[in-house]
Formats: sequence, C-alpha cells, structure tokens
Amino acid sequence: MKKNELLNKCLYTFFILVIFTIGKNILLPGVDPNQFDSSYESNFSAYVVSLVTGGNISLPTIFALGIGPYMTSLMIWQLVPLIDKDFNKRMSEKKRGIYQKILTLIFACFQGFFAFQTMTAQFPAGNILTWRIQIVNVAVLIAGAMFITWLADMNVQKGLGGATILIIPGLLFSLPEVLHNFSGRQMHVSFTTGLIGWVIVLFLAWLGVFLNRSELRINIQRTGLDNDFANSYIPIKVLPAGSMPLMFALTIFTIPQYLIMQKFQYSDPTLITKFVSFSTWQGILIYTMLMVLLGVCFAYVNVRPSDIAKDLKESGDYVLGYLPGDVTEQLLNKHLLFMTAIGNLFFILITIVPLIIGLWFPVVRPLSFLMSSVIILVTIIDNFIEEFRTIWDRRHYSIFKL
Repeated sequence: MKKNELLNKCLYTFFILVIFTIGKNILLPGVDPNQFDSSYESNFSAYVVSLVTGGNISLPTIFALGIGPYMTSLMIWQLVPLIDKDFNKRMSEKKRGIYQKILTLIFACFQGFFAFQTMTAQFPAGNILTWRIQIVNVAVLIAGAMFITWLADMNVQKGLGGATILIIPGLLFSLPEVLHNFSGRQMHVSFTTGLIGWVIVLFLAWLGVFLNRSELRINIQRTGLDNDFANSYIPIKVLPAGSMPLMFALTIFTIPQYLIMQKFQYSDPTLITKFVSFSTWQGILIYTMLMVLLGVCFAYVNVRPSDIAKDLKESGDYVLGYLPGDVTEQLLNKHLLFMTAIGNLFFILITIVPLIIGLWFPVVRPLSFLMSSVIILVTIIDNFIEEFRTIWDRRHYSIFKL
C-alpha cells in the first residue's frame, strides 16, 4: 500500500472541487457578466434543482448543468438490473462504461438544450444572441456536463467521496439561503427563528448520521470456518437506499416543473402544473409516491437479496433456521422491505409533512427543502468520513502493505 495514498486521494479530490468551482463561475460566450448574478430570488425551481445537481441552471455558466445528466443516467443504469438480473454480467466493464457515457451524453443534450432556452428567457431585451452563438452555448453546456462526468469518474477512481462529492460545496453554501428563500421571494427571519432553524439543522445532522450508521444484522453460519469468525452477519441499514431517493425525487419532480413554468410560461394553476407543484395536494401526492418508489428501487440496488442468497448457497453458508436459496432470499426480502419502510417513513416525516402543513401555512414549506438538503449533505459527508477512516486504519495493518 502506498504510504501517501490518503494524502494523494485528498489532494486529488480537492483539486477536482477547485476545478468544478471555477467552472461554475465562467459564463457562457456572449453573456454580459454584469447582467446576471447567482441568486435564486427569481427562480425557486432552479434553486431546488441546484441543491442536488451541484450546478445552477438559472445562471449561464459552462458547468450550469452540474452532475444532473450524470445522476440521471446513473439512476437508469442502476435500476436496469432490477428488471434484467444478468444485464451487467453479459458485458464487460469497459462496454458498460461506454454505454453509460452514451446515456449521459443523451441526457446532457436534452437538459442542455432546455436549460439554455430557459436561460435566454432571462436575458435583457437588448442582449440578443445570434443563432451561431446559441448553438455554441448549447454545445458548451453539453461539453461542460461531459467534463463534469469525467471529473466524477476520476474522483471515484483516484479520490474520496465518489461522484456525489461535487454536490457538497453547493449544499454547504445553500443551507443558509434555504430558510430565507420561499417561492422566489426573500424572507427576512428574526434572530429567534434563525436560531431555531440552526438547531433543527444540527439535530437533523445528528439524526442523519445515526440512521446512516444504524443497521439490522442477520447472523449467518460459516460452514468452512471452525473458530470465532465462523459466525458472521449480513448488514441491512436503516436507510438501505441512502439519500438517493431524496436526491433523485427532487431532480425528477422539479425539472418538469422548472421547464413548464419557465419554458411555457405557465403562471396559473392548470391541469398540468397541479401535478408538478409542491404547493398542491396532487403534486405532493405524486412527489411522495415517487420518493417511496425510488426508496424501494435503490434499496434493492444497494442490497441485492437475490445475489446474497445465491452467494450463500454456493459457498455453503446459511442463515440459522432457514434453508439456503429461495427461503433465504424471502427472508432477506422481508427484512429489506421492513428497513426500507422505516427509511421511507423517515423521509416522509422530514420532507412531505412540511409540504402538507405548507398547504395552509406556506411559511413552513421551505423546511422540506432544508431537511432534504441536510440529510443529503450529512450522508455524503458521513460516507466520505467512513472511506477516509477505512484508508487511514488500513495503514496500520502490515498485511496490506506492498
């Protein structure tokens, strides 16, 4: 093991974050920097999207899309094996990488086109871009998204925190603004209200770390071992899907709302906007169903009970009192669904309940996005810390030294 592995990984991630931050502040060609700022006062939907993509689609910069296309393609790619269990086994790792990049490019083209159309709606009347410059700007947005994808992949290979580490800077700087921003209007809160808000943030941070580390342990018997290590366990976390349901539910639900409100300029509640709004019961219901569905899907993506049961059967190991194979898989499914239900209930309490209360008291609604941001942030940071500690502790075992 390289002596400076941990330092090298930290520096690599740091430089990637520096590059990402610089790119988020470079405006597209032909845009006057004095006519735009990075605030979200005029576009709350863009603000919500930016929370989970690391970009800012209300500001025309080369990295405005953030890791949105990467996350969208990753979500679809991870959910495909739930339909076809042998999907990943039929192709090499290189081939999977190529197909995933093609999928990312498709979403980058789609999101880049609509994002730029929305950006041009904010341009002052006197700032008219020629069609050539518009084509160039769309191409720059797409190229920026693909470059971010490359940065994310390189951080997965050589850095710490995986791809989601790129979200952390935006979330950290956005947290204070969440309590002050409501539906595109700045809210001025008192000192007491602000203090209560930060107490809620700290409590949620502790609760998020606690739940992220809590797990159900299913004891298994190792038939090939005859010592103290013969008894092991299968861990299933309280949040088996992590914060992925929050991240993807916000992205999937908000982007259609953003496009409808900005591109088609809907201002009154219509049949369409009612189903993509956080301020209607129809929209809240769909958002809840989307979050629960994603919670179940990502739980199965992360745990994979069928693969675990198959591996146990092939190795001769078993869960005490249960036959290997289908019976063990049914047991794992039962426990996984139970833990997923707990995780989904937690997500509903912190994100959906404030939205429901917000139907009568709109001032409560921003708490939903505050709580989502905190949970996403602390789970990403907690996973980063766990990865850091693993590499740090590995230095003390001579068996790993080369």
